[in-house]
Amino acid sequence: MAAKTYRFTLRLDEEQEKLVKGVAERLDMTVPEVVRGAVDNLAMTLPVGWENKLNELPPETLKTLNQFTEQIRRIGVNLNGATRTLFRMERQFERTDYRLSRELDPNTLLAVAGDLEAMARDVAQIVERTCRSRR
Repeated sequence: MAAKTYRFTLRLDEEQEKLVKGVAERLDMTVPEVVRGAVDNLAMTLPVGWENKLNELPPETLKTLNQFTEQIRRIGVNLNGATRTLFRMERQFERTDYRLSRELDPNTLLAVAGDLEAMARDVAQIVERTCRSRR
């Protein structure tokens, strides 16, 4: 079974046309045979695996993707740290044994609110450090 062939038009400038016709004439070949030979020669001189590189992203895009990946990894690490801090604060809060009831002293409520505000400030600082360090 013969290999499938394709036809396409190749535009050359005057100098390139003279070169191809001169080679064809000198080697007693047709112009299409010279062009096919040039393509075959190109295929033999390309490095191994060149076909795979056609599907690769440009180096600038890969570099940018790697930078984004690293930033996302760092944010994940910092979120993990923030989560650990929240759990540690929760355990400390539970150890203070605040029991909320209807008879709760207003001063105790103020103390609980103060502790919650301190926790929120700590988390906000962690998030701010994460965002600032990634700019």
